[in-house]
Amino acid sequence: MRRRRSERRGRRSTPRLGARTGAATTLLVASFGVAVPAAAQSSEAGASFLLVPFDARNVGLGGAGVADPVGTNALFINPAGYARLTHRDALLDYAVDQVGTRVTASYAQASRVLGTFAAGVYRYSLGTQELTDINGVVTGTLSIADYAFAASYAVGFTSRFSAGVTAKVVQYAFDCTGECDPTVPRHPSTGALDGGVQFDVDSAKRVHVGLAVRNLGLRLQTKDRAQADPLPTQIAAGVGWDVPGVERYVPEATLRVMADASTPLGVRLERMYHVGVEAVYRKTVSVRAGYAERSGYGGPALGFGVTSSHFTLDVARQLTTSALFADKPPTYVGLRYTF
Repeated sequence: MRRRRSERRGRRSTPRLGARTGAATTLLVASFGVAVPAAAQSSEAGASFLLVPFDARNVGLGGAGVADPVGTNALFINPAGYARLTHRDALLDYAVDQVGTRVTASYAQASRVLGTFAAGVYRYSLGTQELTDINGVVTGTLSIADYAFAASYAVGFTSRFSAGVTAKVVQYAFDCTGECDPTVPRHPSTGALDGGVQFDVDSAKRVHVGLAVRNLGLRLQTKDRAQADPLPTQIAAGVGWDVPGVERYVPEATLRVMADASTPLGVRLERMYHVGVEAVYRKTVSVRAGYAERSGYGGPALGFGVTSSHFTLDVARQLTTSALFADKPPTYVGLRYTF
C-alpha cells in the first residue's frame, strides 16, 4: 500500500515537455519510483525525446532543415530531402549533455530509377539508477532509454519537386534487474509516420521550400489507457536560399540561409522557430551558425564540418543559456561516409 501511494504521488508531480516554461524537466518512471531528467515542462504530449536535436549538422544550423536540399540528415526532419541523394550514405551521430547521451545511425541507398531508401535508429540513453526499498537497501537497477526505429522512402517526381515518407516505431525501454514490478511493461511502443515535400521555386534552384508532418501516430501507452500520451505531432514549414554572387568575393564558396517554423497538431506544444546559415568553401570546409526559439534546447549554436575524400566530420555546440545545460551545453559529433 505504501508503494502504491508513492507511485500515485509521483505520477501527479511528473513534468513533461512543455510549451513556454522552458528549462529543467524530469521524466519520472513512476512505476519504479525513480526520477530521471528529460527535456522541458508541462505538456500533454509524450515521447518528448522526438523533439530533442540529434544531428550535428542540423544543430549547427539552429535546427533548420525542412527545406534543406542536401538530404543526408533527412531521416527525422523531412524525408523528402533524401530524394536529392545520388549515392550511398552512412551516418553516425553522437551527442552528450547533462541529461544523457544520444546515438543516431542511418544508411541511405539512392537509385535514379527507384528513388532513395533509408533506415536508421535513434537511441537516447538516460542512464542507470539503483532501486532501493523503504529501508534504503539496493534491490536492483533500472536502465532507461528512448528509441526510434525508422525506415524512409523518397522520390523526385520532377527535377524540382520531391516527396518522402518515414515509418517509425517509437519505444521506451525500462530494463530492470532485481526486484521489478511484473505488471509494468518493459518496452512500451507505438507507430508513427512522417511525411514531407520539397520544391525548388526558381529554375536556377536557388530558392527551396519544404513542408513536413512529423510524429503522426497512435498514443504511446506506458502502462494502461489512462497513462497513454499522444505523440508530439508537428507541422513544419521551411525555406532555404542559396545566396547568389558569393563566388565573386570568395572563389569556390557558397552560402545558404535557412529558416523553419513548426506548430503543434492536435497536442499542446510550443511553436518552434529555427534559423541557420552555412558557408562552404571548395566543398571541403563548412562553417555554420544558427538560432532556435524554443524551450529547453533553444538558443544559439555553432558548428563546422570537414570533408575529405569519402568522409565528412561534423561538430556542433549548442550555446544554450537554459538552466538545464548551464554547466554542460550539448555537444554533437557526426561522421558520414559517402560511397
